[in-house]
Amino acid sequence: MMSNWTIFSDKRILAYFATHEMPDTLSGWPDASVPPGLLVFLTIEFKHLRRWAVSRASKSSFISPEVLNGSYLLAIDMIHEAMQRQLGTDAKLDSRKQEPFSFAQSSDFWMGLNAALRLLPPQWLKGSSGQPLEFRRTILSHLRVQGPRKEFHDTVLIVTHLSADFGHVFSCFKFLVRCLGKDMWAGENPGFPVTIFQTVKTNPSFEKLLHSINPSSSQSPYFAWFQGFLSIIREHNAYGDILLSIIDFLFEKDRDSNFHELRPTLRKCILDVRM
Repeated sequence: MMSNWTIFSDKRILAYFATHEMPDTLSGWPDASVPPGLLVFLTIEFKHLRRWAVSRASKSSFISPEVLNGSYLLAIDMIHEAMQRQLGTDAKLDSRKQEPFSFAQSSDFWMGLNAALRLLPPQWLKGSSGQPLEFRRTILSHLRVQGPRKEFHDTVLIVTHLSADFGHVFSCFKFLVRCLGKDMWAGENPGFPVTIFQTVKTNPSFEKLLHSINPSSSQSPYFAWFQGFLSIIREHNAYGDILLSIIDFLFEKDRDSNFHELRPTLRKCILDVRM
């Protein structure tokens, strides 16, 4: 049922799933493989289905690029539309298309998406056009928060909304940086990396994440991402400017009394990005 889209998307089947616990094993599916429906269940509104899907996903490997078609692409499309709806672009979407699926909201959705990203083959995520490109763009569009303002950078909508979900969106972003490398920018214009960098750096929710760092930790992912980001823009003309901006940002935090306890971590990060 979870591999046949016609059956899986039937309202009666989904109603059954919504009220029943899932089995530990799926007939005909090895533990390491992922049926298309599992991608949807990672982000669906029902907690018991998300919990089951996350448990199964943790034991699974990438979906083979050779089989990523048909029902898999339909599942990805549904998740993509759920992300778009959270951006407030409902007017551009066909409300009938997502029926009968009902997706989780806020942190629950983004935690599930984080797990789903780790199942998609990197070869697909690196695509420079079509569904892979739009899927990446929509994730990156959620990086900016604060207020109800909306703006466009070329074809990418950057939405600003103060949100406790930013930490989970940021985790998806870091995964893309690590997984895709310089292919993160496939299909984008030369100025796009600068836009994304400024989007994160000036985000008030990113500032809040920095304040949540444990002072006893020698390294934090909220500082360590700078080095990873620099590694994927070395061939861009803006590399030098972004490097200087990162160093200025870190020195500014080093001088800020609110970050007094984090100075050892900050100074280590400064040394790391200058190497």
